[in-house]
Amino acid sequence: MRLSRTILICVLFFISSCSSILTSPGDSGTLITKSPNDTRNYKYLTLSNQLEVFLVSDPSTDQAAVSLDVLAGHNFDPPTRQGLAHFLEHMLFLGTDKYPQAEEYGSYLSAHGGYSNAYTSYEDTNYYFSIHKDYLDGALDRFSQFFISPRFDARFVERELNAVNAEHQKNIQNDMRRIHRILKEISNPIHPYHNFGTGNLETLKGDDDRNLLRSQLIDFFEKHYSSNVMKLVIVGKETLPELEALARKYFSGIRNKNLVVESFSHIPLFDDVFPRKVTIKPVKAMRQLRLMFPIPPQRKLYKNKPSEVISHLIGDEGIGSILAKLREKGWATSLSAGAGPGSRDFSFLDINIVLTNQGLNRVDDVVQLIFQYIDLIKKEKSLERIFNESKKMAAIGFQFKDKEDPVEYARFLAARLQDIPGNDVLAARWLYKEYKPEMVNEILQYLTPENLQLILIAPNVSTDKVEKWYQANYAVNQVSKKTIEFWKKPSVNNALKLPPENPFIPEKITLKEVQVVDLYPVLMKNNAMSRVWFKQDDRFRVPKGNIRIQLSTPKAYESVKNAAMTRLFLMLLIKNLNEYSYPASLAGLDYSISNSVKGINLYLGGYSENIHLLFKKIVDEMVGFQSDPQNFKIFKNQIREKRQNQKLSPAYQRISYEAYYFLSDPFWHTDEYLDAIEDISLEDVLAFVPQLLSQMFIEIFAHGNFDVNEILSLNAILEQNFTNPKLKPVLQVEERTAQIVSPTNVTYQMEVEDVNSAVDVYFQVGPESVEQSVTLDMIQQILEKPFYHQLRTIEQLGYLVWSGYRSSNKVDGFNFIIQSSSREPVYLQERIDNFIKNFKTDLNKISKDQFEQFRESLIARREELPKNLEEETQRYWGAITSTRFDFQNRDKEIEALKRLTLDDVKRAYTEIFLMPSNTKRVNIQAIGKNHQRLKPSGTVIKDLKEYRRNITYYSNPPGEIKTHLYRN
Repeated sequence: MRLSRTILICVLFFISSCSSILTSPGDSGTLITKSPNDTRNYKYLTLSNQLEVFLVSDPSTDQAAVSLDVLAGHNFDPPTRQGLAHFLEHMLFLGTDKYPQAEEYGSYLSAHGGYSNAYTSYEDTNYYFSIHKDYLDGALDRFSQFFISPRFDARFVERELNAVNAEHQKNIQNDMRRIHRILKEISNPIHPYHNFGTGNLETLKGDDDRNLLRSQLIDFFEKHYSSNVMKLVIVGKETLPELEALARKYFSGIRNKNLVVESFSHIPLFDDVFPRKVTIKPVKAMRQLRLMFPIPPQRKLYKNKPSEVISHLIGDEGIGSILAKLREKGWATSLSAGAGPGSRDFSFLDINIVLTNQGLNRVDDVVQLIFQYIDLIKKEKSLERIFNESKKMAAIGFQFKDKEDPVEYARFLAARLQDIPGNDVLAARWLYKEYKPEMVNEILQYLTPENLQLILIAPNVSTDKVEKWYQANYAVNQVSKKTIEFWKKPSVNNALKLPPENPFIPEKITLKEVQVVDLYPVLMKNNAMSRVWFKQDDRFRVPKGNIRIQLSTPKAYESVKNAAMTRLFLMLLIKNLNEYSYPASLAGLDYSISNSVKGINLYLGGYSENIHLLFKKIVDEMVGFQSDPQNFKIFKNQIREKRQNQKLSPAYQRISYEAYYFLSDPFWHTDEYLDAIEDISLEDVLAFVPQLLSQMFIEIFAHGNFDVNEILSLNAILEQNFTNPKLKPVLQVEERTAQIVSPTNVTYQMEVEDVNSAVDVYFQVGPESVEQSVTLDMIQQILEKPFYHQLRTIEQLGYLVWSGYRSSNKVDGFNFIIQSSSREPVYLQERIDNFIKNFKTDLNKISKDQFEQFRESLIARREELPKNLEEETQRYWGAITSTRFDFQNRDKEIEALKRLTLDDVKRAYTEIFLMPSNTKRVNIQAIGKNHQRLKPSGTVIKDLKEYRRNITYYSNPPGEIKTHLYRN
């Protein structure tokens, strides 16, 4: 079906002519602009206490979701209680007058398939949750009490102080956190942006007693939490009148203190002279250059988006762009630009460049090039063409907007409502109402050397200061007049130019006639060379499509050298494609290409009209692959640094990696990559690529707005270039999991460059079956919240506490993970063991009604329908790449859950966790820098690589393909 002219006009001028508009009678006829593709209903209203509420009625939703945003963040922290807003966020979860039990809210959500979280930012604190659609009422009752009658129970003050401190300890080695903290540190000390928002034990506890801290906490709540500075979003299956009744019932009781939110615009953000250069020494190997220009606040300019016009040009990656020139010179590998970080009082135009080693030595030349491009923008007579291109793509994007995940949607809307009126909040991201050259020119006037804060982040920079809370090294220096004059030098034939018109913007939007009507993907082709799966979109009916391709060959991973060369090839290929693919990405057409154990994965997605152009370009570049010594050296160094940085990851990531290495075959370790990468030359890669591509098995899945012949044509191109009938068919790589025999209880210890320690306790169960998998999932559903509550909330062992069912290459298992800054891993493991032993008593206390709630939650999760095309693609592609080929597995699991009994769960729990003779267990322990290496009980693995040599593995043959071969 071809879109009518009326719909095409609607695509391009949705704001004024064809938008779906709803009237909200409660707010003086407020009109809410929504996408024509949006089937949800909306209402915006204000309660009697001045709480503004945005209602989202979606009868088809599987999950209800709620978010409440408070216009109070760590900008209001008292100087003597840095982190108080964040601490308050934690404390609100720990009981109210109506529901005094600390775990009541979380347990209710968990029992009904939900979860909750919150975050505290500079100006806002946002609380949100998700729950099964049928239990919204009870969740609202519990949630609303946070803001009506919080207890701030004195018993939990000390405990939650430790939780906040553990959260800070978790972040200490995080470079992004360290950099952000330094940017705050060098701001004006009397401006609240300077505050240490996370807080820790020292800033919150001090030398005061708990009663004083608690009283200050209550005082903060009274001063800054008021219904008139809150925005509430409720997403549910109920009708709008029903949702409104719930909002009025539960949230009208929040007290309106008629607060006027203080502005800090009268306080200068900086007390230092610009331009200045800030150098920062990171934990990991990285070279980043940031140009930060203070500009006026931008949030209220969402209809005109002047900063986006400028950042679109500076961040361009096509021919003639800043990045194209930097890559040509070998100075940088990526560049991005945009407004941020910012607030309602200030903002920045931020340019981020990832430098090469050569670029690190040419920082002033890089900066000069950027100013030359900015000068080019300033000289352009009009940038309206750029604005109109963005407007056109935004209109198409809004016309065919995907449906969002309910909880993310609620959280996003609640925060946006603090700055954007309810009538525009759904459309604001896509609104390009009118080009305002004076707004653009105002920002351009700020993009000068004299208004620059230059941030250089690299391992060997000079520093003379240490930030207090992260112990990060940095320095601040003024920029010399000589350097400023160098930056201002005009361009001399450097080939910089603004981007041309984008050829990928769709000229027509056509929905294909549905040819293949089937509930699941069907096979178009299945032979020794290729397997083609196809699912035409008949659910979402959007002009988009996804293509997933797996090119399998043992050559890609048969040695660690081959694995490294495959990775190098793809990194260089992406670089070669960048100038062509970047305008495609702006027009809603994306791709990714990566290597795996099996070979090469190529994913394409977006508007289906032009997807074949990008596909053919990628294949051509693969077949005709070339590179030069300069780029080869850059990307070889990137791989080396990435692998070295992996060794500096947080403790919990290190143990997860080692656990995966222990269990998986084939799998080359980071240490092996580092050894192999040194001896690889460009000539090696250029000789290897034709061998890699000579004979592959092609697995392709096309899903969306395609027809059969299109996809078969694309597959023919792949066969023509990557298969040879004269050669033997490819024997596909079989990914396998270690077979742990019972009884086994082994421990591997490692030291890590982190202040935290961590432990991963893995119990292997055995080859998967539907019954076994749902039983383990039920154990997770019952156990997850008590495990978290006991070891994180009660025992305060760490901020990261997790447990759950794990499936690896069709082998089932179960994990318990803790990361802690306070205790060594041997102790953490002992506490996990203690919990496992004691939880059997709790399991025996579960009633039939409670078990039914857990069952209902797990069934509901499996009954959830995909919300957009991408989610459905991922679901089907997962069934294909796992080699299960079972698109109805969820239905089978639902039936198995209906048969599952509480006795089945108790029996499985005992057999897996409590019978020493049946134990199949692996413990990975990471020992932090601040902790002792204690000897664990049981068998200790001294050399993990040596131990792996004696492991046997479960076979992992592909499942039976039960679908029919399509015949037209």
